[in-house]
Amino acid sequence: NTLLSYGYPKEKIAIAYHGVDVERFSPSPANKIRWRRERGIPEDACVIVSTARLAREKRLERLIRAFAALSRDRQDLWLLMAGDGPLRKELEDSADSTGAGDRIRFLGLVDDVPGLLQASDLFVLPSDREGLSVSLTEAMSAGLVCIETDIPGSNEVIRHGENGFLVEPSDRGVFDGLEKALKMDDRRRRLVADQARATVKNIFEKGKSIANIFRLLDIGND
Repeated sequence: NTLLSYGYPKEKIAIAYHGVDVERFSPSPANKIRWRRERGIPEDACVIVSTARLAREKRLERLIRAFAALSRDRQDLWLLMAGDGPLRKELEDSADSTGAGDRIRFLGLVDDVPGLLQASDLFVLPSDREGLSVSLTEAMSAGLVCIETDIPGSNEVIRHGENGFLVEPSDRGVFDGLEKALKMDDRRRRLVADQARATVKNIFEKGKSIANIFRLLDIGND
């Protein structure tokens, strides 16, 4: 829409999505058990993960507050936060003040992101603004149920209730989205996760993305 407002012809505009290695970012029940055992996380826990820079625009305090509220009645909930940034100390202090800090882990920069995602169940992206998040498509490819704020980028990929959940960009929105995901039965959760992975395989698979970029380079050559 921005390009159109500057007068660029619609037929000369196309989108080239980034690619995802769907083999690396794939579900692995065996790795889930191994990863959790090595880090002292119960095998039957419900693990929520975020992979994001610890910066203001990511609004990760929304996730911490939602987790704290939900974990009062769910002692099986764990929150893993991968990434670093200027808000790390502030977010760690916030987590410690919730009373559930023993089940919130700040992992810093993680080398094995596929392993982390494979060990998790739910992915949350609570940002006020994003492009099309690489972290989101990787989590979808790994078969996680994803909860994202309803903002440009995320709402290009997520079909609410089918392959993930779009929520209002607020504390209440993130809480409601997580609560809805946690209340799903196993069959429903598997269906949403399978649809998420299928979306990435159909649109963002690395080979398809590369082929699309080469095709787009021919625009305007006639």
